[in-house]
Amino acid sequence: PKTLKQHNQFLNFKIETKENGKPGKPPVNEKGYNINYKDPENWMTFEGAVANYNECEKIDGISFVLSKEDDLVGIDLDDCINNGSIEDWANDWVQTLDSYTEISPSGKGLRIFIKGKIPSNKNKGHIEVYGHDKVLTLTGNRLEKTPTNINARQEGLDKLMEQFNTKQQD
Repeated sequence: PKTLKQHNQFLNFKIETKENGKPGKPPVNEKGYNINYKDPENWMTFEGAVANYNECEKIDGISFVLSKEDDLVGIDLDDCINNGSIEDWANDWVQTLDSYTEISPSGKGLRIFIKGKIPSNKNKGHIEVYGHDKVLTLTGNRLEKTPTNINARQEGLDKLMEQFNTKQQD
């Protein structure tokens, strides 16, 4: 979405297997070597990240750094797509937040980007909410029938954040 492209907070990542056997996606430079995502000197434009992706075989994709300096929030809904169908609980959040949503790199989750503010990052069950100090991988594989833009959705975000204080998601 244009809203992300306006920020010079892009990185590249490579896929590697972590010690627990799960895939990791560490941020890398233009040559495919690990870097510190917290250092803004490593951030680049969207066009720069795309160019690196196209030019270096060690790079597997593009990611975005969420920072306290912007009003962007990324919401991960993990393990919510089964056999091509989105689980009801996840679909409810997609409808409530009504903003740019894409299918995650695994194909099993969703990532929603909205404009809003949160006091701190939260992670509980199948839902993760990040407003800063986090890198989120991008696929560009937008979920059909969701907006092409990133919308301001503070009220929906507040409702989501209440879930972290009340109950565990299935």
